[in-house]
Amino acid sequence: MFIKNVKSNLLKNFIYSQLLLLFFLFICFIIKPEILLNNEGISAFGIDIKTIVPYAIGYLLCSYFIGKSVKYMKHNSNPYKIIFYSMNTIAILFIALVFTPYAINTGFNWIHTIISTSLFLTELGLIIYLTIITKNNFINILLIIGQIISGIIAMYSIYPILPITGKLNFLLQGEVLFQTFFDIGIIIIFLKYKITEVT
Repeated sequence: MFIKNVKSNLLKNFIYSQLLLLFFLFICFIIKPEILLNNEGISAFGIDIKTIVPYAIGYLLCSYFIGKSVKYMKHNSNPYKIIFYSMNTIAILFIALVFTPYAINTGFNWIHTIISTSLFLTELGLIIYLTIITKNNFINILLIIGQIISGIIAMYSIYPILPITGKLNFLLQGEVLFQTFFDIGIIIIFLKYKITEVT
């Protein structure tokens, strides 16, 4: 079965997911702007009573629409299989971040860090894969480089839990830039790449 607007539905739901995430995180930032001065990441909104509700709503809506974007995609062959499982993994990891507030204890902090790292790596891996199969678009290569640099900035800005961390003070900026580069890359690829197979 083929549906003409699969690509537009995929794009539409992915864009919804990111706009809703941005909107609710912006609300969090309005409520708690001092996050920039304290070198805290986006997850700091999830441990503050004033921002935990919009933070959770934003992440859960983001997860829902990412999952919805590939809901009807056939996933028994590449590249559809890679896209389908990667997007669903990203959706699950967003949910997992909500339910693992890092401030509870050291164990939760490590779990949260592992989930965050897994999210970064999954998004980076997906964009690299899609860039390769769509003939190495130059803009996307630049976006991947941007993701890697912003990911390194975020990693080096995390509070000292490893010898290499805590050296910078741009955690939120690194995280936002990383996600922005990912979003732009995905939108460019989905606009160009013909995704028409559905179940």
